[in-house]
Amino acid sequence: MQLLRSVRPPLATRLALQHAALLGGMSHEFAALDEPELQQSLPRHCATMKTYQAELLACGAANSAALATVFGRAENHGADRLRSVVWPWLEPLAGTAEDEYEHLGSVWRHMARDWTAGGAAQTGHLRAEVLRLLRGEGLASGAGVPPGGEVLVLGCGQARLAWTIASGLPGARVTGLEASEAQLSAANFFLQCAEEERLAFHPFLDEPRSNLHAAARTAALAAPDIAPAALPRVSLELRRGDFLQLSPSGEEALRGSGRRRGSSSVPPNRAASLRGAFPTGATPS
Repeated sequence: MQLLRSVRPPLATRLALQHAALLGGMSHEFAALDEPELQQSLPRHCATMKTYQAELLACGAANSAALATVFGRAENHGADRLRSVVWPWLEPLAGTAEDEYEHLGSVWRHMARDWTAGGAAQTGHLRAEVLRLLRGEGLASGAGVPPGGEVLVLGCGQARLAWTIASGLPGARVTGLEASEAQLSAANFFLQCAEEERLAFHPFLDEPRSNLHAAARTAALAAPDIAPAALPRVSLELRRGDFLQLSPSGEEALRGSGRRRGSSSVPPNRAASLRGAFPTGATPS
């Protein structure tokens, strides 16, 4: 089993494989348009759909460039080419099937939600409310995170909430914990951005149901809407791990659900840091 897992390609290669499969699917998605009978009976329709297919493939090429920008270029020397070819067949045997958050479509849509102007505007009020409570505003006891206190953000994804907390609580030490390597890598990319909207991407290409509204499937977005690296530094650390490991009840849930365990470097007493932000009896007013 360990030998099989050693064949697993690096993250950039795995995401590139997913993207290549999507591009291949888009190439075959409109295969019927090449049928002579259809071209003769519906020439205008075929021409329109061919134009649409070309637009989809152009968007796919743009996403290829975005992938390389965020995650680095996939290795292409002999050993990695071989691993890329055999891995899709070995993955089920190795027991390392990717979860939802490692899928490329999920990565794109988390980017759209957290690091674009439109997505951030829709979720900004939620982050503001979390920050308000952590400051102690609206709590009956008035107690928030004390100076030098710690905040642990579980399942931080691409870290927009964790960064917001660290920016809004300059004296606190904030740790973001995330099990997904893909989401965490994207988070590190955005936190290091010193320029706004440097990344152009199309987050909905893998949704064929959007063909009814072509503009929805080919929608282009730009990220990030802010440039964290150009702003004052914050006390924020990102770590990879599964939050279910942080408590005995989490361990029981992990065993009962059969979920795969992540690797965590966060000690169990870290879990107390978030609970400490809301003392016993503190309730929102």
